[in-house]
Amino acid sequence: HVMAQVFLLDFFVNTHQKTNHKQKCKQIIYFRVIDKVIPRLSHINPAVVFGCIKLIVRYLDYLSGEELIKNLIKKLAPSIVSVVSQQERQDCGFPQ
Repeated sequence: HVMAQVFLLDFFVNTHQKTNHKQKCKQIIYFRVIDKVIPRLSHINPAVVFGCIKLIVRYLDYLSGEELIKNLIKKLAPSIVSVVSQQERQDCGFPQ
């Protein structure tokens, strides 16, 4: 189940949406995908969290609205710190 989530997240990150929709429609689609992914930022598996971070960062390029982007970055920060600190603990041999 976790590997399926990671696979799907990577698929969305690496797939460019080539549609004829107007820019506003694309922004709505990207925002909806981000909105569905945000709860996974607190997932226990760091691979899922990292996949969510990659997807959100990738889709930020397609969004407009300074406040929206700032809020999304604020939501990313704790997850990035968590993933990095967990990796550092593993590298130093500390238990998780």
